[in-house]
Amino acid sequence: EYMIERLMKEDMLEKIDISKLSNYKYVDTSYFNPDTTGLVEGYAIPYNVGMVGVIYNSTLIGEPEHSWTALWDEKYRNMSLNFNNPRDGFMTAQMIKGYSVNSTNLEEWNDACELLKDGKDVLQSYVMDEIYGKLETGEAAIGPYYAGDYLVMQEVNPDLKFFYPEEGTNIFIDAVCIPKCVKNYEAALLYINFLLEPEIALANAEYIGYASPHTAVINNPDYCYYQNEILYPKKEDMPHVEYYRDIPENVRMHYENLWLDLKLY
Repeated sequence: EYMIERLMKEDMLEKIDISKLSNYKYVDTSYFNPDTTGLVEGYAIPYNVGMVGVIYNSTLIGEPEHSWTALWDEKYRNMSLNFNNPRDGFMTAQMIKGYSVNSTNLEEWNDACELLKDGKDVLQSYVMDEIYGKLETGEAAIGPYYAGDYLVMQEVNPDLKFFYPEEGTNIFIDAVCIPKCVKNYEAALLYINFLLEPEIALANAEYIGYASPHTAVINNPDYCYYQNEILYPKKEDMPHVEYYRDIPENVRMHYENLWLDLKLY
């Protein structure tokens, strides 16, 4: 959603004529909120929603503290992982520090980077999709990743467990847009409407494993993740969450340079 926000600012998106989408009625429009998600109705169609949590192997390390600080814990030296991308990687430290993931205070980014440096020696490695193999096989025992991917990993290794850290976490939305360079606008609308067909949206939600913003999917008792407590936590179990927003270029360049420094540290 934060990349969509940037594309909008750069005037790179075509407005979506939702009157031509017969299946638009299934879209949960609560995800359109310029103040929180940054998504504007008419410029994006959500198809996927997720949150970040911590996956761990209960056989190898038991029950860790339900905190981001578990990734820094000496008990898990050479068994813990962290994200290999700056926005998610910094988020783990920003949540511990109580900083906004959209902070424009450069000193807060510096402070978060120092915390990441403090924990680097404990880590086995920084990963993205490599986390699948490492956690499924027991090569590593704990690491942060997206809730939908956890459900896929657990099918391979039932010893894998999951929690949302007590400090809070990132929530995100994947959405479909139409770029201004579109060659066939009507075909783009047809494709979006196809993705919103209830049976297609259901098939996508079950295959990908993430939460759905499609009301016909959410309310379908035959949906394999119907009322799943990880994808759809009850209100009292919902962690504190924050969406990434497009932040000023000077801040973006600053944290990207800090990330390079961290990786070389």
